[in-house]
Amino acid sequence: MSTKYKMKKLENGNIRTCEVRLSFPHIFEPNDDGKYGAAILFPEGADLSVLEKEIERVKKETWGEKIPKNLRVGLRDQEEKEDEYEGYVAGRMFLNTTSTKRVKVVDKNREPVDDEDDLYPGVNAIVSLAVRARNPKKGEQFSPVIYFGLQSVQLLGGGERMAGGVADPMKEFEEVEGLEDDASADSIFGEDEE
Repeated sequence: MSTKYKMKKLENGNIRTCEVRLSFPHIFEPNDDGKYGAAILFPEGADLSVLEKEIERVKKETWGEKIPKNLRVGLRDQEEKEDEYEGYVAGRMFLNTTSTKRVKVVDKNREPVDDEDDLYPGVNAIVSLAVRARNPKKGEQFSPVIYFGLQSVQLLGGGERMAGGVADPMKEFEEVEGLEDDASADSIFGEDEE
């Protein structure tokens, strides 16, 4: 699959991706760690050269010629998650983005989007991100890392919903028979109603 939009480094230093799919989006509400973000799934054949060049620039700016041997780079093959999560395909790349603040979301006409139903796992989007480096401080127990700061999101719509979205109760449940409209199910659990 070829992409219509090319990845580009913007004047402010951020990278604007090509079309991607969002997985595990926590854009309007933070995740359990209090962070916003999403996994960005690149399509087959996506040209990642602009992103890879920026990763190399950040490495050199941060560590010069002494790149740590235990450096972790957050751009990875989807094969890592293919058996575990729906929508991940071996041979295609992905990365995780995070932000400590809620970022702005717009639609394809650059109009603000506030409806959480428009931002679901699997939706097509273009994302703006910053490539950053982090060194552990003395006493911290993590490896040096190249990570990706989420800056903003442009929703393109479409995209097959991936697992992890909000379930449709009309498909999940059946009508319950044998209970009056105002009755509870306490009797099933041996609790008498008052």
